[in-house]
Amino acid sequence: MFISSHLLAEVDQVATRVGVLDKGRLLFQGPIERMRELARPSVRVKTGDAERVRRALLSYGFSLERDGEWLVLEDRTDARVAEAVARLVQDGFPVYRVEEEKLPLERIFLQMTSQATGRKAG
Repeated sequence: MFISSHLLAEVDQVATRVGVLDKGRLLFQGPIERMRELARPSVRVKTGDAERVRRALLSYGFSLERDGEWLVLEDRTDARVAEAVARLVQDGFPVYRVEEEKLPLERIFLQMTSQATGRKAG
C-alpha cells in the first residue's frame, strides 16, 4: 500500500518504510528505523550535579550542552556515550539516567529537507 501524507505523526504509527520527497527530489527511501538512525537523535544524561559533570566532561574532551538538569552529548556514537558514562562513574559522579531521545518523524523530515536545501531546521 502506498500512502502520501503530510500527517507525519500518523505515518509514523503505520509505516515501516518511507520515502522523503522535497521539491521533486527523493531524499530518502527505506525502513523508517534507518531514517531514525540517520537523524542521530540526541543522547541525554541526568546526573546529580549537572554543572560539575558538564565541566568534568568538557575537560575530557566531550562536546555537550546543558539543558537544565540534563546534559546533551553532541557525539552520540555508542562508544563515546559509553566512555562518558564510564568516566563519570569512575570519578564518583552519580548517573541517574541515560536516554536517547526518539525524534518525531516530523522533526526528522524537517532536518532532512533543511539539510538538502541549506535552510536551518526549525
